[in-house]
Amino acid sequence: MALSLDPAPGGRRQAFFVAVRMARRDIRRHKGRSLLIILLIMLPLAGMAGAAALVQSTQETAAERVQYQLGATQARFRPMPMANGVMVQDPVEELQITTNNWDTNPDFTPADPQDAIPAGYDVLTESTLDLTAESGAADVRVVGRAVDALSPAFAGKYTLLDGRAPGTDAEMLVSPGLLERFGLGLGEELATSAGMFVAVGTLRDAGYSDSNSIVYLKPGQGSVGAPEQPASAGPVPTARAIKATMYYLVGSEPVTWSQVLEANAVGVTVLSRSVVLDPPPPDQRGPEGAGTTSSASLPFAAYAAGALLGALALLEVGLLAGAAFAVGAKGQVRELALLAATGAESPTIRSVVMAAGLWLGGIGVAAGAAVGLAAAAGVVIVARLYGSVRFPGFHPDALLTVLVMGYAACLLAALAPARQVARQAVLGALKSGRSPA
Repeated sequence: MALSLDPAPGGRRQAFFVAVRMARRDIRRHKGRSLLIILLIMLPLAGMAGAAALVQSTQETAAERVQYQLGATQARFRPMPMANGVMVQDPVEELQITTNNWDTNPDFTPADPQDAIPAGYDVLTESTLDLTAESGAADVRVVGRAVDALSPAFAGKYTLLDGRAPGTDAEMLVSPGLLERFGLGLGEELATSAGMFVAVGTLRDAGYSDSNSIVYLKPGQGSVGAPEQPASAGPVPTARAIKATMYYLVGSEPVTWSQVLEANAVGVTVLSRSVVLDPPPPDQRGPEGAGTTSSASLPFAAYAAGALLGALALLEVGLLAGAAFAVGAKGQVRELALLAATGAESPTIRSVVMAAGLWLGGIGVAAGAAVGLAAAAGVVIVARLYGSVRFPGFHPDALLTVLVMGYAACLLAALAPARQVARQAVLGALKSGRSPA
């Protein structure tokens, strides 16, 4: 019977299992060295995972946008700076304009947003007021909002933080930053260009940081069109105090993309809940051959910078972990030489060091991702707690990419010392037969 030299079935799998067991035993035998390798892998990966999560958390999702901008309303109508009637807005970022004709049409006059509102909706208004407030002997400019902020339709957009809702026309809501700037407390009066009002509650606008100085009045309160003036009110401001007005639609029917295009044709931009959550396909978004604004190139630049920083971080992982793997592999030369003397081939010897990379790299990457995500989540939670709008939410969307790239860097870092020690082990095994006792 002829001797068969064909590889045994499942031999490579068995050799890999042997390498994994040997790597695990070596890791347990040298705990200090193994912990060092894990830390060298974990720290760069933690920074990269945390940075990636924070960058992604600055990007507002569609659900967050409709919640923070619309509350429970269906759409928001506002004037759009247009030069003609062929400009079309972006479905999500309604102030970004797409068109194939940037020429100004002298005969085009944008319509009033309230004239473009379709029938069948209740309408809530939000006006921006040009207000000043007295601070000692000086008049300080503050942001004014004329809006029924505590209406159920604005749930998610406005939140009452402290105090209560205004009960009379002499009371108002303010932002926490205004109380801090003017040194006021709830129940104290503030003289503004719209009258004298008592701050009875603090309000958070999901679209603005709490540090802003904002006065929240109800539509008509202390301004033109108010049915009655508060007893302590000052002079009523003129219509110039109202800088701009936006209209929010309340109803059960969604505002469709075709209605948005009709509003764009008369110079009105629309933020629609249904359109943001389910944008139209690209071929229906604008005129054929339309060109976009230059702001579309900003995300690409940000992604390119992030990719460069990520590549540098992975290079650092490879250099640090590679040096640590080389130290560990050097201590295994005698053990691997004995393995080679029993007939193990170079791929089997390499797999022992690579298996150490699998174990230590997996632990380091998992620990680094956990530490980085925990730190990023803490930053987002604290920022949101203090009223910052820098982070709309916590979005670890790039976690899988970071894990895969980090793990690949660990395996590449272990590959070079694995190949080198495999050659040394085989050479040592061949020389051992001629060595003196």
